[in-house]
Amino acid sequence: MSDGMKLGEGVPFDNGPTCKGVAYPIEGSENDFSAIEIIGRYPPESGVYATNLGSREEVRVEEGAGWLIRMSNAGFLSQESLSVGSEVAIEPGENFAWLSGATQQEAAVELVPAGLSLDEVLAQVLNEEAPKKTTGMKLAMLCIPAFDPEKYIPGRTENEIRQAHTKEGEK
Repeated sequence: MSDGMKLGEGVPFDNGPTCKGVAYPIEGSENDFSAIEIIGRYPPESGVYATNLGSREEVRVEEGAGWLIRMSNAGFLSQESLSVGSEVAIEPGENFAWLSGATQQEAAVELVPAGLSLDEVLAQVLNEEAPKKTTGMKLAMLCIPAFDPEKYIPGRTENEIRQAHTKEGEK
């Protein structure tokens, strides 16, 4: 993320009780920048994932700690531990959820619906570098190109994602 970008006037947004922020157009660019706060899980429902079909999201954690949970179109789950300074990219069409303020065990439970046992999941995620419990996570996000609400799916269940993937494969 570039430190020299000139931002236009910010527009507050509210994606529900767990995700709020301010979006800024970047002057002279087709991209935009957002300052976002995640409290708990976004999307808030377990087993539900957001999908940005139109933008690559480059994200840096500014405060707090948590997890980025990704779900492939085939239904496989993965998670990435995040803390201050962590940088991640979410590609267009990728299914994801943010989980802030979670312990390792709480984050591990997200993987259990994928058919793994809780013991297997805990063995994968329990390590000394995993984030400790926090209250929230503040993110800096660059969207390339700018975020378009018409190309954003705020929440699909695991079954909806799998069904859409199956229909795409049949074409």
